[in-house]
Amino acid sequence: MLRNALLACCLAATPALAVPMATTSHDTSAFAFDAQLATDDLIAGKIGTELSDIEGLDGTTWSDNGWHPVNLASTFGSEWSSGLPAFTDGTNGVGSDPFYGLLNDYPGGEEATTGVPTKLVQFDLDEPSIINQINILTGNNNNADGRVFSTTMIFYSTDDGASFEQLGYFESDPLGTLNNATGDNGWKSTFVEITDSEQGPLASGVTNLRFDFYAVDNTQGQYRDPFEGENPYTGIDDELNRAVVAPLVWEIDVIGEPGVGIPNDLNGDGVVDAADIDTIAAGFGTTDPKLDIDGSGLVDVDDLNEFVTVNLGTFLGDANLDESVNLLDLSSLASNFDAAGGWADGDFNGDAGVNLLDLSILAANFENSNSVPEPAAVALLALGLAGMTRRA
Repeated sequence: MLRNALLACCLAATPALAVPMATTSHDTSAFAFDAQLATDDLIAGKIGTELSDIEGLDGTTWSDNGWHPVNLASTFGSEWSSGLPAFTDGTNGVGSDPFYGLLNDYPGGEEATTGVPTKLVQFDLDEPSIINQINILTGNNNNADGRVFSTTMIFYSTDDGASFEQLGYFESDPLGTLNNATGDNGWKSTFVEITDSEQGPLASGVTNLRFDFYAVDNTQGQYRDPFEGENPYTGIDDELNRAVVAPLVWEIDVIGEPGVGIPNDLNGDGVVDAADIDTIAAGFGTTDPKLDIDGSGLVDVDDLNEFVTVNLGTFLGDANLDESVNLLDLSSLASNFDAAGGWADGDFNGDAGVNLLDLSILAANFENSNSVPEPAAVALLALGLAGMTRRA
């Protein structure tokens, strides 16, 4: 069994932030991952909706590409056993039909040059849920070829499908990977596990999920991306003609539990603390809607300030988040002065360093408190200011 891990290629992702990560395992048996398939996940037994009239990357309209002609769903309808139920029945289906879950080739037509999904399917959850992991099983029991690979874009909605955010663009393998290049003992199954790189939830309060599956192969068992030239999701040109052969998708599992998550837990670790403020600072310059607290379209120090003062209900300069700016906060700042640090260390403007700018913020808010301040605090602050100014 071969395993590799790749970070999702997300348009708004930055290395400093937790991002979805895909871990891929391959096996020469089509049945190797049966024990890892879920039968009680959030979409178990659900029949997805094949989508149409979705605006594509280039402004064109995308619609579901149906099923491969040899798939019984192409004749008897998408809810046939080789169609939509294949995605959520908790099995690989190999025993019932060798073409179980086979998607259609040549999405966008034989002359298309831009990446067009071959299947667009949406699942509506029973209630808002926390998504911890998503698994995708692909394979081919007839031939160990390129259909075992997967390229998937996943979107999620928290408002009952009114709008969708990108979770990530997931490639099962490095582009150019060959399966069964020698015609002997190639992979017959691929299991992709999508998790958060910081072991938190992938998303919270999710009401709907959309999966866009892309072509993966060129009929020769070589994994390719679906775009001619540069891939707009990854920024990479694999220097290969676009993929035209679709994957054979056996199962999609969405692991999680009902819930909207903890408000203000931006890094998904289950605790609201200074690390969540640092998550905003790490996202400066991005357009991540989760971190764009003031809704301006850009993540910047204004979002950090609003998160602290409005969402957390405390003051700028409150290093320990006890709703008071006092000598304890000054002590944290003094201990880390002229060093790199985060909010808890005294970095109150998100520039990753503790310096006079942060001291100025603390001084401007000193003695602000949701409780009664100590009467001697101002005098002690003056002494601290003088000492650190001399050091600077």
